[in-house]
Amino acid sequence: IQTIAAANAAKIGVIEAASGTNIAYDLFWAAASAFTALNDEIALAETAKTTTAISVSDVQARNTALEQAITVFNTAKQHGSIISVYALEAALISAAEAKLGVVVYDTTSGITLQAGTKWVQAVTAGQNALEIFNAAIAAAETVKNSPSSQTQVNDSVTALNAAKNTFTGTIKIKANTSALDTEIASAEAAQTGIHISTQSAAASQYSSFKWVTQAEWDSLGGYITAARNVSANAASTAADVDTARQNLYGARANFLNNIKSGTRSAAGLIEIVFEQPSFENIDLSRSILNAQNQWEAVEAEQIISRASGKNIRISLGGDLQARMWIVDGYQQYGGTKSADIYTGGLSVGYHNVTVVVQVNGLIYSKEIRFKIGN
Repeated sequence: IQTIAAANAAKIGVIEAASGTNIAYDLFWAAASAFTALNDEIALAETAKTTTAISVSDVQARNTALEQAITVFNTAKQHGSIISVYALEAALISAAEAKLGVVVYDTTSGITLQAGTKWVQAVTAGQNALEIFNAAIAAAETVKNSPSSQTQVNDSVTALNAAKNTFTGTIKIKANTSALDTEIASAEAAQTGIHISTQSAAASQYSSFKWVTQAEWDSLGGYITAARNVSANAASTAADVDTARQNLYGARANFLNNIKSGTRSAAGLIEIVFEQPSFENIDLSRSILNAQNQWEAVEAEQIISRASGKNIRISLGGDLQARMWIVDGYQQYGGTKSADIYTGGLSVGYHNVTVVVQVNGLIYSKEIRFKIGN
């Protein structure tokens, strides 16, 4: 039964004809005699299948004869004589799809590619990968339009597919670096306001002085540089970008953990304290009236004498305008550039003056702590 089915399947798609002159190469044809010989053997096998008195040896003989008839028929099948370019047309369509959206990019041009852009490297001499591939496509188009033989067409299909594989192997895709760029900005911001110092040097600085060692600074700087290089390199893969981001994230965390404060005691001194959230562009200066009734700066180390009975002026620098001034927890002024505080009304000891400003809709404050002496 299986052999009969195989014999009938062998005929599927085969055209009965005297020649292949008018038949496309993609199709097969066979002479009428080949069909007749196979059909006769199929008929004999069908008869043997339904005969109850037939011996096993006769069934085996019929099966062998049908198998041989299938082989003869398959040998008699031939391609049509008309050259077929269907496979070449399909290869050309696939080639056009392979180069869709691919640009030639010079990594030294300074131009930034958008994430997801497919590109091949520009060259200074010879042809770039896209030009080579286009030449292969053009050669295949020529064969398709004027084929001389089916062998030529088949060889052209093979050559074009090989050129496509070579071309697609050179394509790179610009990775999305937005997360990495954000991490770079965060790492650079982490260095803002941080000094490079040593333990001995920091001993002369107050707690507002934040510092790291040269090695700790350079370590983060090295990771920032490496991350910038990955971000700027159009050939960086998504894996390259993610690795650089993770490395920089870890380096930034280490840097923040290594930030130290000055250790000089602020007892009896004027000390500037930032409250959160901080806006570091709040610039406060301190001054008092001198003997000539002129305002002069108060040094950080100077203890203000209560006996002088003179005002202390705390001034807000830059373009900022105070929303309020708070002296020892009580609001005293609002909407001014400076606050004048009468020392005679203050007790001996520490006092706090806080300025509150608004920047881009956000509220920030900065506090000065000073000491009044007898």
